[in-house]
Amino acid sequence: MPLLLGWNRELRMLAIGWLEGPTAKELIEQGQGWRAGELAARWGQRAASLPVKLGRALGAAHILHNARNWVATLVAADPALGNAAASLAWTLARTQPKESATRLLHGTLYSRHLLDLGDGAGLID
Repeated sequence: MPLLLGWNRELRMLAIGWLEGPTAKELIEQGQGWRAGELAARWGQRAASLPVKLGRALGAAHILHNARNWVATLVAADPALGNAAASLAWTLARTQPKESATRLLHGTLYSRHLLDLGDGAGLID
């Protein structure tokens, strides 16, 4: 199992010990897809059983405010790219989602993030 070495709440960071073992991607490539699936299922069941304290909500207006700053930076660096970004930001502003449902902002979890530690799953992301 991973070992928590330290954490800092203000920086929202943790440090863990090194995880040894093949990734789920490697297991699948080696014809052990059943093991990768078993690890993913165990991790999913465990994660679903844990209480989660959500941080502050970042609604569409907040993200669009940041997008304006990102577009300005792109315009200064590369006018053609900045103009394309401005067009996309305008489309996003026109089609903002309703603020009724919680949405996942960052959801990049891949098979190479799940490791087989032998006695259970390890996760990096």
